[in-house]
Amino acid sequence: MKFCVKCGKSIEEGVMCPECKGTKVDVKPLKLSFCSCNRYLGPKGWREYTSLSDVVKHALQPAPEQILSKPDLNFDHKEKKFSVKCLYGSKEVIVPVTLRKRTCDKCEKKSSEYFEGILQIRYEQDQDGQIYEDVKEVMDMALKKRVFVTKVVEQKKGVDLYVTSQRYLQVLAKKLQRRWGAKLKMTSTLHTRNKQTSKNLYRVTALLTLYNFRKGSVVKQGGKLYKIETLGKGIKAIDLSIHKMKTFNLDDYEVLEQYKTRVVKVRPNIEVLDPETYESVPVKNPKHAIEGMTMNKQIKVVFHKGWWIV
Repeated sequence: MKFCVKCGKSIEEGVMCPECKGTKVDVKPLKLSFCSCNRYLGPKGWREYTSLSDVVKHALQPAPEQILSKPDLNFDHKEKKFSVKCLYGSKEVIVPVTLRKRTCDKCEKKSSEYFEGILQIRYEQDQDGQIYEDVKEVMDMALKKRVFVTKVVEQKKGVDLYVTSQRYLQVLAKKLQRRWGAKLKMTSTLHTRNKQTSKNLYRVTALLTLYNFRKGSVVKQGGKLYKIETLGKGIKAIDLSIHKMKTFNLDDYEVLEQYKTRVVKVRPNIEVLDPETYESVPVKNPKHAIEGMTMNKQIKVVFHKGWWIV
């Protein structure tokens, strides 16, 4: 059911009843504030928008049936004034509109050194720059959520990212832990107390310590070789001697160097080109684990009492 914007009577269509259509429509001038991040300041705070025209239409009180004019809402300066022609019943009303550029609450944090948490990433070495690329992706992911990295501090074996949302930081740290298979330690410290809500405000530090292996690495432990398959809270690895998946224990281990080579014999047994002597040598893998190998197939191998295809 619709109601007349003038007297409140029930109506079937339009915005005013027949009695009120002949009276003057009182529409107040409209003032709106916008941020460069596609948010505007509404009655309930900063909100996202897709079309400035829709914002203007819904912000007018009373709301018009239609905006007849199509003003250019792009502006480069801090303020822009124009008028829009609106239809109220059978009446056309000219409404003055003022647009102002402002910085929203979240974007204000971007230009300051404000932070609610620190993401500390520690690693022995950045293999092929992958960690650096992942960190860049982290910053892009945060930006899409309007969470900002206000400071980046390079460390001897890692980097510290100062983040404007401690809630998002915790979600992000757990996501990276699953991706990298890192050790994660969360700590929080009392920062201040909100005078309006009387709640304590904490700063969170998330420490991610990366292992010196990645998915696909081969490690030696207790005389056996394991190929890392999945990372996260529980690390899964294939025992190369029996070709079965097991949970990898992180006690004393050694990461083995991998070499590129190729298959040079497939019958009766598979042999590869020794990367050091260039001789044809058999491999240690069980037969069922390397079925389907073809001549000259490019592979990677590691050495431990013989060569293993990985």
